Amino acid sequence: MDESTVRETAQSHGDAVVAGDFAAAGTVLTAGSSAAVPAIMKALPRPLIKAEVDAVEPQGDGFVALIRYSGEAESVVIASTWADVDGAAKIVALEVR
Repeated sequence: MDESTVRETAQSHGDAVVAGDFAAAGTVLTAGSSAAVPAIMKALPRPLIKAEVDAVEPQGDGFVALIRYSGEAESVVIASTWADVDGAAKIVALEVR
């Protein structure tokens, strides 16, 4: 897993959230990160218009992707911590920044 893989996967995840395709968005979540999803969803602007990966920063053995979710009048940044899980980039933690 490298920075470009995380950036691409994080952007695909963000695009799926904006599209309302939660089945696709959920494919990169681990059981541990899924518990944070209800709080994250409440923090997102409505309606969602766009997701953009602002940054991907190394952290330990993984990366933190900062995804900016934008609505008509506001935006919120979600920090997603990514790790290699069974050979795939997966979200292991989520928080509102």
